[in-house]
Amino acid sequence: GTAWVLSETPASIVLSADSLKESKRTSLILVNSDKGGMDGSVTSILGDFSSYAMRAKMAKMKPEEYAKELTTRIGNDMSVSNVGIDSLKLYDQPLGITYDLHMKLNDEDIIYFNPLLNEAIKKNPFTSAERKYPIEMPYTFDETFVLDMEVPKGYKVDELPKSVRYKFNEDEGMFEYIFAKTPEKVQMRCRMAVFKANFAQEDYESLREFFSFAIKKQGEQIVFKKTRP
Repeated sequence: GTAWVLSETPASIVLSADSLKESKRTSLILVNSDKGGMDGSVTSILGDFSSYAMRAKMAKMKPEEYAKELTTRIGNDMSVSNVGIDSLKLYDQPLGITYDLHMKLNDEDIIYFNPLLNEAIKKNPFTSAERKYPIEMPYTFDETFVLDMEVPKGYKVDELPKSVRYKFNEDEGMFEYIFAKTPEKVQMRCRMAVFKANFAQEDYESLREFFSFAIKKQGEQIVFKKTRP
């Protein structure tokens, strides 16, 4: 038969958290629908760790069940359909998720819209007021969310979150929440990254403040106001 010969002098390797990188990119496109409301599409390319978690989840769940879960999480008068998951069985490939959205406007005078849908950070991982030990996160990460949205028909942009760029310890992390608008469109780019996983105890307070700032900004919404004839 066939066999493998292992090296008699194997070389050691070091797997530190700083060398493990997780990335994710999500794009959302929303356009006015001829049938009323807005239609959209979402595309997400996951990193290694989130791909692994998603594969484990989908092993216990049907796509239509995941669509219901997404609808519940997104809310905001939105419904999810046509969920697609690419490379589910290709374990050495990043997993891709696509789905379509329909957003009801309900003829509201004012619409509050969170452009990140359910992708915003929900909770600061650093909850204690202080820490006495060094910090080691499981990996570094770099996540980007891009929005390209038509202004809802019959509305105008009344208020946008203020664009901001924030650097953490100069080059160890960054957060940006950037908006641009025309009378017809709103575009947004949100990126959050932490480029190292190990931090000294002295960095705890500033790291906690960095996440708190990002969570607060990601909670800010776009406000659309109905135009008057």
